[in-house]
Amino acid sequence: MIAPVARAIRAKLFVRTPDAAGANPGEARFWDPLFAADAGGWELGRAAPPLVAWFSEHVPKGMQALVPGCGRGHEARLLAALEATVTAIDLAPTAIAQAQAMTPAGLAITFAVQDLFARIGQPPAFDLVVEHTCFCAIDPARRDDYVTAVADSLLPGGMLVGLFYAHGRPGGPPFTTDRAEVERRFAPRFAIEQLEVAHGSTLIRHRQELFAVMRRR
Repeated sequence: MIAPVARAIRAKLFVRTPDAAGANPGEARFWDPLFAADAGGWELGRAAPPLVAWFSEHVPKGMQALVPGCGRGHEARLLAALEATVTAIDLAPTAIAQAQAMTPAGLAITFAVQDLFARIGQPPAFDLVVEHTCFCAIDPARRDDYVTAVADSLLPGGMLVGLFYAHGRPGGPPFTTDRAEVERRFAPRFAIEQLEVAHGSTLIRHRQELFAVMRRR
């Protein structure tokens, strides 16, 4: 059972609102103030434990990896430390600047201010896409576009490995999802090899994350 203090923290931090009036999650001006304020709590501050555990057993050495919505770059650094070559993108310039500042020299990471949706229709270039809090951050009306962008980014047989936030509450971001939606949206472009409640999530995300491994058809 999740401790009462964890439930209280989770409720307080659940929905993030922009400082810029009228901003929406599809705009950099929604996210930039959150990164600039450095208030903490709304991001983990480290790579997600279920991803750390999975990649410790499935080392991505030599892979070309894409991390969309990379934020401060925690998953990008995880992959690069395991000898993947990483492209990490985010809509928010402040996030990319902070990710670059936090990244030691010598890691094979290219950080770029880029909208994931700009990758739709581009030639595939990656063996691996890692999802963590990008899907839940975008407008749910654009989730099919997310699937298209990720599938278009992957080489045939490439893998999508990630966490999908299934907290079950209204509003967002983070916007909730569930197993049925993930299956429905991704199945046309991906073979879903694993989709289950994540093991080892942080306390405030306990049993609220779906861990997925998919392969581009």
